[in-house]
Amino acid sequence: MYLIDASSIIYAWDNYPITLFPCLWEWGAERIAAGDFTMAQCAYEECEKNRPGCHNWLKTNKIKRYDHRSLSIIKRSVAIRKLLKIDVNGYHADGVGENDIYIISTAKEYNCTLVSNENVQRSRLPTKESRYKIPAVCDRPEVAVTCISFLELLTTLMPNFASYMTEPIEEIDFELDEESSSEEEDDL
Repeated sequence: MYLIDASSIIYAWDNYPITLFPCLWEWGAERIAAGDFTMAQCAYEECEKNRPGCHNWLKTNKIKRYDHRSLSIIKRSVAIRKLLKIDVNGYHADGVGENDIYIISTAKEYNCTLVSNENVQRSRLPTKESRYKIPAVCDRPEVAVTCISFLELLTTLMPNFASYMTEPIEEIDFELDEESSSEEEDDL
């Protein structure tokens, strides 16, 4: 199961618009219906605030949302904040925020792969843990949540978008026919 962060669904919404990539979104809707794609409630609310069209698509497709305010997720969140040496008001602008920690904790609680498009800092981690982004926090052995990007999700699941086509794609022959080829030579 995959827990979708707002950053990844917004990335997809902005870079693969539904009008140009309907097969991607049809596939996503099927994955939601099958229960493969889920969200933490706080990520869902971020989409509502930042991309209303994306939020409406998620709502229409009835994505399963986990309440990040459950006691077990709050306990996990407190442990991650302590690990990163973040007090309640001490979030760093360059690091994870409160919702990010709830999202990571939700992924851990439900044993989900987290799909996030936040910057990867694996090769050069900041010296202050409070500046870690979601992927770096997930990589901590004490957290141990698998975190992948949206494109990594696609390469992992390898959806067959051709199966979603309602009309066959015409084959295009890129070779020039004899007549076109000789006309181009005359122009040279």
